[in-house]
Amino acid sequence: FYEGAGLPILEAMACGAPVVGSNVSSVPEILGDLGATFDPSDTADIAACLARTLDDDAELERLRRVSAERAAHFTWDRVAHKAAEGYERALATPGRRDVPRARRRRVAVFTPWPPDRSDSATYSRHLVERLADHAEVDVVVSGSDDLDAYDRSLDPRVRIWAAADFDWAHELRDFERFVYVLGNSPLHAHALAALMKRPGIVVAHEVRFAALYECMALPWSENPVWTAEKLYAMYGDRIPPADLRRAPGDRGIQDRFGIYMSQEVQAHAEKVLVHSRYAADALRMDRPPGQPGAETIVVGRGIPEEAVRRNGDRSAGDPTVLSHGAGEHPEAIDLLMHAFARL
Repeated sequence: FYEGAGLPILEAMACGAPVVGSNVSSVPEILGDLGATFDPSDTADIAACLARTLDDDAELERLRRVSAERAAHFTWDRVAHKAAEGYERALATPGRRDVPRARRRRVAVFTPWPPDRSDSATYSRHLVERLADHAEVDVVVSGSDDLDAYDRSLDPRVRIWAAADFDWAHELRDFERFVYVLGNSPLHAHALAALMKRPGIVVAHEVRFAALYECMALPWSENPVWTAEKLYAMYGDRIPPADLRRAPGDRGIQDRFGIYMSQEVQAHAEKVLVHSRYAADALRMDRPPGQPGAETIVVGRGIPEEAVRRNGDRSAGDPTVLSHGAGEHPEAIDLLMHAFARL
């Protein structure tokens, strides 16, 4: 039912034994996948897992290979290198005691970041560049494998952290404010997860979050009804159960019943910045009855200077056509083509 570090599993793997284990706590992390796991509270599932493993010579051999590969991964040499790397990064990071308390505020911005394929990444790049004139700003991104792959053009004024490292980075940097850039795609999952732990300012590029919640269910894949439970908690009192069951992944039902799934965001946000009065109204209507929610501020949106310059040489009178959402909704391309055909 619980393993903090999984040493018995590692010892068995180091001996070359095929290993099956429960699907909770640190066990799947040590095993590397859920292929040979069982529900520890279900005796029938335990028996079934053992039976199908012991009766399959090929599966036993596969698990022996898995044991050899995983045991080779968990070495003291790797532990030493990771520990040294962590100490070096910590020592190189200005800490809370390195500067007087009269320093500028430290702000952590959780956001997609170039080269992430998202307009919000470009928006945040411009936002952070200007915000850094007024505060010490660190950017927190979702990726953790190669931070050098992200845009580092604001170094050294702006540091970039992986979301997985943020807890210990916060202990060193002592952030005073948190900004969460949210949209309706997996690129914003780390920002939503962090908002649930620490309140802050939300910059909402989108006020529909159903697709974001669907991708958030992946880390809890052992609970396949995680998204459904969230839907019932938010809308179970006003949407028929049959429609609510079909709501995940069904944009038509979400539109018909106004399923925006913004309630947790509004409950944890200190303020919500949106780009239109329509978005502000949508958030207001999505609040549970009797709950005021966070203050919503309409900040508008400007046309990027790059777009103006790019179209600056067009002939006078030629039309400029902007299509919004065509990447997210491919059917919009078909609608546009039919509209131009009629013109």
